[in-house]
Amino acid sequence: MTGEKSKFLSLVSSNGGSVAIENNKSRTIVGIGKIGESLSHSIDCVFLVDGLKHNLLCPNCVIKIT
Repeated sequence: MTGEKSKFLSLVSSNGGSVAIENNKSRTIVGIGKIGESLSHSIDCVFLVDGLKHNLLCPNCVIKIT
């Protein structure tokens, strides 16, 4: 999750949804896309979250493909 739209290589608007962050505050998901240095070195399905001030990564979402 990130709040920085400029980090996206591609981005599709979201039809709503929200995520819970600290102290049970909720933020709106405004888009879903791909971030990275290039299309071949990127992470898919990253949420663009309104008002998020830090980039967040769920360790369970990261896998190593060999």
